[in-house]
Amino acid sequence: MIIPLPPTPVTDERIVAAAQAGGITLTAAADLPDTPGVSAAPVPQWFATLGEIPVAVTHLSEATLLIRAETTLPETPATTATQYSEQLPTYLAANQVNNALPGVKTVVIIEPGQPHRAGTEIEVYIGEGLTDVQLEHNLQRGFAGVVAAVGRLTQELATELP
Repeated sequence: MIIPLPPTPVTDERIVAAAQAGGITLTAAADLPDTPGVSAAPVPQWFATLGEIPVAVTHLSEATLLIRAETTLPETPATTATQYSEQLPTYLAANQVNNALPGVKTVVIIEPGQPHRAGTEIEVYIGEGLTDVQLEHNLQRGFAGVVAAVGRLTQELATELP
């Protein structure tokens, strides 16, 4: 007779270990004196740097993890404009990223007198019962999605729109 084992919960320790297995070091937010360039809500539990991109990671629920990057956009006529009509290419570039990369959400953050920024995030599903390999794969896919979205947005902004 086979007795099924109860599903393994996805704990904070397993998340950190799975990220580490993929070569990404998650630093607990409590261990940092300053939040490195990401103003995410809810409050992130960990931070990491993917290349030059700072990301925040938050264990939202038993089934969901949020990976978020906030980047300053490169200076172009659209990203330095003060009038909405001149900023339109920036919004269109974010829309292109959202349509091209399923699951990734990119929003443009424009505050008067500040460099334009983009917030890019992806929800990673980490439901109970995932094996370590599955958890590692889901995390790596989430990290790769955020990096791809930031790269795609930069590429879209560099492309001249008619």
